[in-house]
Amino acid sequence: MKAIRAIVLSAIVTVGNAGIALSDDETHDEHEHSGYVRETYGEHEHSQYSCMGGRASQIMVVAALLLAATALVVSLTAKRHRNRNSDPEDVRKREALDNLEGQILAMLTEYGGSLTQDAIQDNLGLPIDVVASTLLEMEKAGQITREWESKKYTFRVGSAPKGP
Repeated sequence: MKAIRAIVLSAIVTVGNAGIALSDDETHDEHEHSGYVRETYGEHEHSQYSCMGGRASQIMVVAALLLAATALVVSLTAKRHRNRNSDPEDVRKREALDNLEGQILAMLTEYGGSLTQDAIQDNLGLPIDVVASTLLEMEKAGQITREWESKKYTFRVGSAPKGP
């Protein structure tokens, strides 16, 4: 976080410095190709060669603004990620996803080997699409069976029969 703040401060200083160079067309008389800059401050005139013309200063301003915007997005994303990790509901869902197949098999054993897909989804507290896709994979792998119950408009999920 300190590094992001340093980047943002650096970008602000760069923009400020470039802004001073671009601030007043009346005080700068630039010869585009030679790099010669004549600056007038009040009654005093100062001439020097500059390796950075107006175009390069504009590019620096844009680059500094992009850098600051990127740092801000990274900072906000990191903050949101930290907040998400501390939410008890999100922690519970992540734990449920870690061993979803094992939890489903344990649930089937606990409830006598058969449950509806809706009951499994309710017990896990996960979105129906996550549960449904996991059950489909488990069925294809031969870990469970699924039969459509048209009266309840859901699948009946059962433990796979044990082999001889």
